[in-house]
Amino acid sequence: MKRESGKPKRLRIGVVGLTHGASHVKIILNRDDMDLVALCDIDEEKCRKTLASCAGCDVKTFNDYPRMLSDAKLDAIVIATPLPTHAELSIMALEKDIHVLLEKPLASNIEEAFRIKEAASRAKCVCQIGYRASSSPLVRKILQLIKSGELGEIVMIWAHLFRGPGHMVEWRKNSQHGAGQFFDCMVHEFNDMFEFAGADFSRVCAFGAPLGKLGASQEMPDTVSANIEFQNGVRASAAFSQVSATYRNNMFGVVGTKGRVDVDPYFPEGPGAFELFTDNGLFRTKVVISKDKASSGHIGFSEQYDFFVKSIEEGAPVICDVGMALKTQRLMEAFNVSIKQGRTVARDEFQ
Repeated sequence: MKRESGKPKRLRIGVVGLTHGASHVKIILNRDDMDLVALCDIDEEKCRKTLASCAGCDVKTFNDYPRMLSDAKLDAIVIATPLPTHAELSIMALEKDIHVLLEKPLASNIEEAFRIKEAASRAKCVCQIGYRASSSPLVRKILQLIKSGELGEIVMIWAHLFRGPGHMVEWRKNSQHGAGQFFDCMVHEFNDMFEFAGADFSRVCAFGAPLGKLGASQEMPDTVSANIEFQNGVRASAAFSQVSATYRNNMFGVVGTKGRVDVDPYFPEGPGAFELFTDNGLFRTKVVISKDKASSGHIGFSEQYDFFVKSIEEGAPVICDVGMALKTQRLMEAFNVSIKQGRTVARDEFQ
């Protein structure tokens, strides 16, 4: 559906990386404020397959990313390529003042993350990182409760993610690309924890190893038990397994001095629900996010585009900017050191 006359112009947008990027294409094609004009992937078959889903749209395909940036006259680009390419591709777009929606995680390492941050600070455009749960109605509602004071002073946050081998696609086994589901998937929960806590982290301690092994480990962990201390005294814990497919396997909670929320991001309808306990547990309220009004499955996946467009067109604050994503980058690198060296790791080790 086209926008009415007098409305802001439709953004010309491209997508690079058409494995996960194909999911972004579906969202863009259903928006009335964007025109998908370019697709890019080094795999020509992926370009052809994705192009076939764009019937009726004037979309050009590219196998060369710099050429797409120079020829497609883009307002914005979605970067959904493997992690080691994030810094190079995002910086190239930012240097041309093309708005960037960059898939999470931010970068392969802290040095590359700082390069992206520097490029974003110089650019006259938006750079939003795809921690899509931050955009979900579920997370936004919980943040409203926290800011209202209804939960009191926040003291504890917890999360668990239990998944099976079926989610372990081949590229996640590569330490440079995904390093397992703890580092590639549970980053969403950790990114949200910063907002819930309202502070950066101070130190972490994590135990993780392949199934059945003990002690510090250089190998990709199958299970992880992690603890975080934030700079304002809030504490958080996380339990993770990538060898345990279970029902309702992804839940989290926020605990304050006056109440708490217990959250299921997927049940009962898909966009999530939570139980709110207030007045020392006397009152219990169930809040369900309607599946008819919010994206299901990967919560916030479609809503992140609403925030992206609002930042571009209205100058609204970026829902998850590079600075926020850099906090999560530091945290995950601290976890990595803690797991490998078997010790508590401070944030100050990653300036």
